[in-house]
Amino acid sequence: MKKFVIILTGALMLLAGSCTKETAFIQKLKSTDLVIPADFNWKTVVDLKVNVTGLPLSKDFFSTMTITSAEGKTFFAGNYNLKENLILDLIVPATTSELTLTCGKRIIKSAVVDGVIDFSFIQKDDQSDLGK
Repeated sequence: MKKFVIILTGALMLLAGSCTKETAFIQKLKSTDLVIPADFNWKTVVDLKVNVTGLPLSKDFFSTMTITSAEGKTFFAGNYNLKENLILDLIVPATTSELTLTCGKRIIKSAVVDGVIDFSFIQKDDQSDLGK
């Protein structure tokens, strides 16, 4: 039994002696060490002007309208009179390049150009009989 204790103690000492602490090199940077281009855009969101052109209807025609991103985030949802033009100011992620307007069965996609996006229910060959 004494031999077993001596062998076990020796094995434990060898095992403990073989453990070494690894030290990883971590370089500490200061914020003043960073090089940031002068034209870097710090904004994560932008103001977006949304113009919605309605239809030339003889009477009011209301429908639920939503404006969403390609990822499905809703930026506007409300009841809209298709007879009227509408201007909205939205705040969207700076990476937004396109939005989708859904109103009833109409789905209109439009691109953001210089902080403005235009949607129009009037199509060149629109044969709509809405509101008649």
